[in-house]
Amino acid sequence: MEFDGEKSGKGTGMVQGAAQRGEGGERPWKVDRLSVVPSYVDFLHKYLITNRPCILPRALIEDWPAWKEWRCGTTSCASSSSTSSNKDVAKEDADANMDLRLHRSFLLLASRYGEHVVPVVVRRGEEEEERREMKLKDAVEEMRCARARGRSVAKGAEGGSEETLIYIKDWHLVRLSRLAGQEAPYVTPDLFRDDWMNNDSPLTPNPDVTASSSSTLPDDFRFCYAGLSGTFTPLHRDVYTSYSWSTNIVGRKRWTLYSPQLAPLLRRADGRGAPLSEGERLELEERKSGCRGERVEVVQEEGETIFVPSNCYHEVFNLSDCISLNHNWCNSVNLPRMYDAMKEEMGEVRYALRDVEEMLRTAGQGERGSPWQVEFWGLVAEVSRADAGWDWAQFWGMVRDWTDRPGCEAELQPDWGSFVQLRLRAMCEDFKRQEEWLWLEEGVRGCVAEVERRCTEGDEE
Repeated sequence: MEFDGEKSGKGTGMVQGAAQRGEGGERPWKVDRLSVVPSYVDFLHKYLITNRPCILPRALIEDWPAWKEWRCGTTSCASSSSTSSNKDVAKEDADANMDLRLHRSFLLLASRYGEHVVPVVVRRGEEEEERREMKLKDAVEEMRCARARGRSVAKGAEGGSEETLIYIKDWHLVRLSRLAGQEAPYVTPDLFRDDWMNNDSPLTPNPDVTASSSSTLPDDFRFCYAGLSGTFTPLHRDVYTSYSWSTNIVGRKRWTLYSPQLAPLLRRADGRGAPLSEGERLELEERKSGCRGERVEVVQEEGETIFVPSNCYHEVFNLSDCISLNHNWCNSVNLPRMYDAMKEEMGEVRYALRDVEEMLRTAGQGERGSPWQVEFWGLVAEVSRADAGWDWAQFWGMVRDWTDRPGCEAELQPDWGSFVQLRLRAMCEDFKRQEEWLWLEEGVRGCVAEVERRCTEGDEE
């Protein structure tokens, strides 16, 4: 769905046309490398609303404990006066490199967070990658051993094999730290705090949720990635066209980003939706080559943060051993795009279940005597959760939670009356026109009603 631009309010405002839909207007597709951290208003207008990538400077994260401590594997380097300690660290680094050939920061993470159970991707030569879960300390030990084996092969040792590449991905560092009673090693920069997917609601806390309760502490989209040189993430777009930001604490990455204008073809090439014709496949290959200015490569240096816009397919390659902190996130700016992506996903699931739908329609009712539509749309939601982790309950629950308990100050959001409220109303009205509306579980319908109520309250303020 599309939204018309409105006049600005409280200095944040809106823009019209292609830029608001995230198409980027006529500007060339490129990554701006900023030397100064912009104000929130500048970031909103130049990058969020226009949906364009940028790289932010080290100054954005210089106060993070993760930045001060992880790079040298000790808290001593956080203090410039610790000259003797730094010399000791340098000597220990040299000793470690003679044996481990692995950045000290990995050992620090293993010592602090070793009991965290993390997802790990293992790739051996040309073999298909293997995915499994293990404790962080065990994953780091496997990295150390893999690096040692790789060094031996490089030196011509007999009986060796190609170096194993190990990548810790989607490690829920913040959530697992809180469950273990540990402090998070960073705070979200102000530019990214309007984050509806990771709403901690510090300004208006929910009395029903405690930070130490594993039964109520919600899942999140905050991750740490830690991988050996040569590990990579293949071409993809982030969950339901969310934004993402990623900060390199250790190492260098090469990013390849494709304009959102290419997203429809890239999605179909990935097996989602109608297959590409031969002509479309050739067109996609041509456009992916960058000949039309829809592809850009950039190297992200240590300490830099990259902002990846919504619906932007991208691939990432670690040029060295790397550790990064990453968030998937959304707010009122890209929420309509996420809503459309959810509708698209539900439509694809419905098409995949068309035989089941016809069977239930013929039977006239579900197994428990309920209308057949209730059972069918419940099955669509179940498959969507299994496939992508979300359904309408998660989406509308997120929207309701933010409108009830916003996680940042008004100065770090677009204006409620002239921007946010209009978008929420349009989505609610559109959703209630969808075929499944009458058959969804009461919890989803209740979330939508609460969002509508909050928008109405805004008129009275």
